[in-house]
This record gives sequence, structure tokens and C-alpha cells, in this order.
Amino acid sequence: MGYNAGEVYLLGISGIVDHHPVPTPNWFYYYSQAVTAPWGYVINYRPPFNGDTASVYFPGQDHVHIGDNAHGRLSTNLFAIAPGSPFVQQVGSEFSLGIDTFARVVYHECTHKKLEELIENGALDTDSDGVPDSVEIAAGLNPANKESIRGWKAVEDPDTESSADNEIFCRMTERGNQGDIDQDWADNGLNWYTPPTRPGALPVPPNRCNRNPQFLDGPFENVPLIWKDAQAALS
Repeated sequence: MGYNAGEVYLLGISGIVDHHPVPTPNWFYYYSQAVTAPWGYVINYRPPFNGDTASVYFPGQDHVHIGDNAHGRLSTNLFAIAPGSPFVQQVGSEFSLGIDTFARVVYHECTHKKLEELIENGALDTDSDGVPDSVEIAAGLNPANKESIRGWKAVEDPDTESSADNEIFCRMTERGNQGDIDQDWADNGLNWYTPPTRPGALPVPPNRCNRNPQFLDGPFENVPLIWKDAQAALS
């Protein structure tokens, strides 16, 4: 394959593997082909705005915006039910890279849209937090309190206003999401490495090791936890 003017190329272990028109970043172009958005939703790239690289779903829109925070390292909050608690608590965190981060951010933002649709279609929402009662019960949240977890407060951005439980639930859906590691040759992706022609090259892609490590906070390291399947709560 040759180079074409005005295009950005993605480099893989054997050199040029594909190309695409600018200005969409190469990681978004390839990740969006390798990761299918849930419920058939449309995703598009959101360029940085005044330094803001976040992904976002704006209520009422027909698509989801994916920003640069979907490329690279992501910390996913972990929520589970611990002994003596009827509802989930934040028990730790999990870190992801590359296409796994993309898969998690896409599912998270699409879940905001899915919850909105469920409410619009008449699902009961006793505490008006934007999460149907049936979903909260299945996920271990309190359907009578929009702030189920102490310390989690409502997001106050008027454009993306979301209750604490709405955001918590969307973060819960991130857990377990992974992309196809063999399709991630983007910069800092899961197959990112120093090319063997450069000094100090590694023989294997380093990011394949210790994929998505999980860390539990001290009080939860040695206690039995009940993990809720947030994605299943939407089905």
C-alpha cells in the first residue's frame, strides 16, 4: 500500500495496515469499526472543546459523542454489594487501555441514551433519577433515592444533567467491556510498542500483560462481595 496525500495512517506490526481521511483521529476511525455500539446507536467523534476531551450524550439527540477520553487509560469505578449493605457501594477501581477503554466509554454513554428512552416509553421511575425502578432493583441501587451511594451527588452541568444514580449505573455498565485486542494498533493501544527497528525495542507488545487490572479498596479486599450485572439489568 502506498501513502496518499491528505490522509492519516495507522501503523501496525507489519507497517501500514490501513488509512483514512483526516481529520478524524486514527484511533476513533479504527475503534469505531471494531466496536459495535449497543442498541444500534450512532456514535461520532467529539473534538476537544476548550480543553474538554470528555465523551457525552446530550439529552434528546439521536447520537452519542465520543471524545479523546475514550483513547488511552481509563479508571472504571467498581460497585458491589458488601455484607451488611442492601445496596451497592463503591469498592474499588479497574484500569483499562486502548480499545478496551473505547468499548467502555461507548457503552457508558449509550446507556445514558438508553435510560432516557426507557423513561420516555413509560418505565416507572419513583425517585425521578432517570433510571427505571426495575433497572435500579436489578443493579442493586435504591429506587427510592436518586443518591443511593453516600458521597455521590448529581451532576450539575445543565446540558448533560444527570442524577447521581444515573451516572453510577452507567459506570457500572463499563465493567467487563473489552474490545478486540488484535484490532488495536492505534497509538498507546493494546498492541502499541516500540517498533523493532528502533533502539530499545521490546520483543512483545507490553500492554497485553496485566489487561484491565482490578483494585479493591482496603475495607473490601477480603470480604465476600455480590457483583451485579448492570448490562443484564437493561435487558
